[in-house]
Amino acid sequence: MENDDIAMEMSNPDFLCVTNLPGDVARHFSDSLVMSSGTIDRLNNACQQVIGKCHANSVPFVLTVKTSIRPDRRYQVVHEANVVKTLMAHLSGRFWDKDLYSAFYAMVVERVTESDRQVLRNPATYSLVQVSWQPVALVDDVFHIETLDQVKGIVQELLG
Repeated sequence: MENDDIAMEMSNPDFLCVTNLPGDVARHFSDSLVMSSGTIDRLNNACQQVIGKCHANSVPFVLTVKTSIRPDRRYQVVHEANVVKTLMAHLSGRFWDKDLYSAFYAMVVERVTESDRQVLRNPATYSLVQVSWQPVALVDDVFHIETLDQVKGIVQELLG
């Protein structure tokens, strides 16, 4: 894309769930992390170790976390989800795997309104380009969270 004077710049979703990591990469994530000044550097280094070492089918879901999705901010979630879903659709075609899919979830601290939910149910742009395709929702689900225990429970359920 660089040669075409095109760049993909975006805010990134907060978390990617990656399964089936090779042992040399998984060991970076295996022990409990105690928050300290070095934790962020350690996590960044561990994430760098994942690049190029997992297949697209090793990403069952992507998760974005927002403090709020007020009307001017909820479209950031839409954009993030649209890019993720479009990239997965591209990889599905590239690998000839029609079942390749990553769900996209949002967790929001402030109350989620019906208007918010309606915007997050927008279809993925790629799913609109062929009349024979069924439109695909951008955000598979949105969760209102108030505690870390809720986050842990939701992630465990998603991993289920």
